[in-house]
Amino acid sequence: MNKRALLILASAFLLASCGGEGTPGDNPSSSSVSEVKRYTVTFANTDMPSVEVEEGAALRRPQDPSKTNSLFVGWYLDASFTKEASFPLVIEKDTTLYANFYSYQEAFSKARANTIGESVPGYEYDYTLDVKATYLGVGLTGKTTGKSQYAKDASEVTFYDAHVNSGALFYDGSKYQIKRGRDLHKISLDENDNVKSYDIEEVGEEYRYDSSAYAKAIFEYEDEKLKSISPTGNPGEYKLDVAFNPSQAIALVGNYLNHPMIEKLLGSLPETSVDTGMIVSFDGDSLDTYRYTMEINVADLQFSLVYSLSFQNQGKAPNIVPVELQGLSITSQDVANAKDEILASLDAYRSLESSSYDFLAKTAVGFAGKNDINATVDGFSKRKIVDGVVYYLNDYEVDTDLKNADLYKDKGLGDCHGGRVKLLNGETHDLKKKTFGGYSDLGTVKESQEDAFYLLDFLSPLSKVTFVQEKIASGKTTYAIGTTNQGGEEVLSSFNDLLRVNPLGECSVPVTPLGSFVAGSVSLKEFDFQIVLAGNALSEISLSLNGTFTTSYPGSRDFVATQEASFAVDYSLSVSSDGASFVPASSVDKVK
Repeated sequence: MNKRALLILASAFLLASCGGEGTPGDNPSSSSVSEVKRYTVTFANTDMPSVEVEEGAALRRPQDPSKTNSLFVGWYLDASFTKEASFPLVIEKDTTLYANFYSYQEAFSKARANTIGESVPGYEYDYTLDVKATYLGVGLTGKTTGKSQYAKDASEVTFYDAHVNSGALFYDGSKYQIKRGRDLHKISLDENDNVKSYDIEEVGEEYRYDSSAYAKAIFEYEDEKLKSISPTGNPGEYKLDVAFNPSQAIALVGNYLNHPMIEKLLGSLPETSVDTGMIVSFDGDSLDTYRYTMEINVADLQFSLVYSLSFQNQGKAPNIVPVELQGLSITSQDVANAKDEILASLDAYRSLESSSYDFLAKTAVGFAGKNDINATVDGFSKRKIVDGVVYYLNDYEVDTDLKNADLYKDKGLGDCHGGRVKLLNGETHDLKKKTFGGYSDLGTVKESQEDAFYLLDFLSPLSKVTFVQEKIASGKTTYAIGTTNQGGEEVLSSFNDLLRVNPLGECSVPVTPLGSFVAGSVSLKEFDFQIVLAGNALSEISLSLNGTFTTSYPGSRDFVATQEASFAVDYSLSVSSDGASFVPASSVDKVK
């Protein structure tokens, strides 16, 4: 470097230097000129040339140096990097400035510790999950928008996460996680802000974040799981390569999707069809953003997923204000009281002199690689109470896949339209609907206690209710009811016992819509149970649940072996006014 270039470089570091003319003394003719001292500033660990600076001059911060596969951290006054230089720096002696560099892995690790490490007082981050799928030319989308907050020394809530789902690919609604003490409250709401699930899980004091499956690289992975980190070409942005295989990524998608066919397709794809990426940005002190991407492009399916996270107010503890849910009972005593209140309303409905309702029940069981086994039963129930005796007519139409070749074909099972009636003489008869109206008599049967109010009550069998939410609007009271996996099993058992898919008794083997599922194998994915009162009178009941269990269909052709399967049950009841005109019949030929 020539002298002229060196002079220009040195002057760039200077703000100003103190000096000037001498001060006159007693002798006006005298003057003194001080010799200006100059010192050398050296830039260690770089190829930058040293410069000479006048004594007392203020040195500006030099331009950040670069080093292959490294990130510049800052200038220090010692080789051990314990004393960071503060600029502008007054030069009063020969000075060496030491450039400190981290490898990309070290820089990422330190930025992560500064952002979400154990010593930070708190942090918060916003995140989104965007999913797009085109299946057989039909485009579908799903979106999640959320925020997580952590405050280390908060007196009540130390962690809070809230997000909202929308779109055809996702289950609509909101989800919350609230950590109070050692208890993590997990709450799911539907699109109408009704509570769908409420679980309380005991967690450790160290619980500080919702470890999103797609952000484990920054929240959970140890440094040794980071294979490499390299610049992307964008300032402050780096690509992470971690020990995370595509099959894990595909499995995670199923936790979000509300589209069984796409979920099955993804589960059957080879790893080679999946392209994933992880991008993080940081400035050397703290993390800024993180992004996870997944791309799939096969014959019938084009699928893309982008999870984006952005840290806010790094190093500060946020003021956490959790959601308030009105009318929610979660303590054992409050839940028991609410359950008794609902059951009292059902008992009041049973006591009506005349009553009726329409119902629709659907079940589906899916084994891997097979079409779902569906069953649908819809109909109505009418009744009249005379001198304490309940006379009724239950009419049901059955349409199932249980009659198919891989199940019970040629064993007498078929779609049918029938019913059950209690006559004035006290006899109970099974019926078959005639083509042109009326019923054929299939003979007397032993009455069961459920016949009088067929498919009315699925609340009583629940031994464990986790929450009850009461909402009042437009003259209606809606109770949303939650339960556990055990409660889900109790509901499925009720459907197996009550849902008559062989009401005419024409099948030569016992048939149940959900098969012979194994006790203790039920795992709920969704449970939505609501009972609606209009005024104080029963108006509607809806029940929907899905998940997995282990089941089989004894006596079938292809499903004798016990194996894991998915299940879905949907049920609705709507009170009608038809019961007002119902008259108990004295014989089957007079049943209307």
